[in-house]
Amino acid sequence: MDDEDSGCGHVFIGQTEHTIVRMPKSCGLGPYARVVSLSEHPNQNSLPQEHQARKRSTEKVYSLSFDYNFLAVPAENGPVL
Repeated sequence: MDDEDSGCGHVFIGQTEHTIVRMPKSCGLGPYARVVSLSEHPNQNSLPQEHQARKRSTEKVYSLSFDYNFLAVPAENGPVL
């Protein structure tokens, strides 16, 4: 989250619900998705070993739920193009 190269910092500003994020190419159906929820994962050791080894000890593991229902984004969030 604190790594400027991760591109994830904006998700943690204000409310995460309805934030539109760019997904990794290996994840999901399209390049963009809508965040439904983001919360600390109950098991902070849940990552595969290779990911756990690269993770900073101060970083937390989160559980992200997303969908492609861009119509659910409230109008006050601004236009979705």
